[in-house]
Amino acid sequence: MNIALPTKDTPGYLRRQKQALQIKQEIEKVGMTPESIDKLLELFLPFVSEPVDRNLAREELLDMSQAQYQEALDKITGNKKENPTKAESVTHLPDSISQE
Repeated sequence: MNIALPTKDTPGYLRRQKQALQIKQEIEKVGMTPESIDKLLELFLPFVSEPVDRNLAREELLDMSQAQYQEALDKITGNKKENPTKAESVTHLPDSISQE
């Protein structure tokens, strides 16, 4: 899987931030649910360049490690602070990650 993560100069920052905040508020209110995971996948999906097939891309997103998820969420939202699932550890990922 290849994800082209946004940088601070990537357009759509407020759109991504709004979507992430909505998901965070939902998680804070009712906890992590299958629906909230689906919404997180929708947040990540536009940045997946490979595989092109969106169903395959969703499946590969589900296989991300916690560290990959945390780093991707931070880069997508432009936020290095707390995220909706409050993961404890983060490892550095480049602006593009490849998972085979």
